[in-house]
Amino acid sequence: MASIIDHVVDSPYRINSTFKIGTIYRISAPELIEVEVPHYFIVIAKSSSNEGFLVVTTSKLDTLINHFQKARISNETISMIRPSDENNLTKDSYINCNTLHKVDECFLINKMKKNKLTIHGYLTNAEIIQIKNAISKSKLVERKIKKLIEDSNNN
Repeated sequence: MASIIDHVVDSPYRINSTFKIGTIYRISAPELIEVEVPHYFIVIAKSSSNEGFLVVTTSKLDTLINHFQKARISNETISMIRPSDENNLTKDSYINCNTLHKVDECFLINKMKKNKLTIHGYLTNAEIIQIKNAISKSKLVERKIKKLIEDSNNN
């Protein structure tokens, strides 16, 4: 059985080896989404070796559609991911592809050290492309960020 010291020492390696496009983390991150409840975050782009962009999932499609209607945002910027053996999701999950969260490895390592992050699963290349396509249709994501996402390799 691993001790807490092993977990803390292991955290940088585990984040460094998994901080790749398509990785799904389960994170409690009120500083990103304003609620303590853990959500699934997906790495969708890397801007450098230690920085990247995450999108967050929700299972509440009705809430997301209502928000989009009120804000006059195109539903084309919602991406859906179905549960699979690779992603380990248990419900259909929806991504608002208008909102990206820039984080670095230190943020993820600190979350893991505090037991606020777990590595949950991985997306397929087709799912990654689907999300990137929805982001490309967003009028709210800056052009330079779209370009970075488009140019990001799936590794």
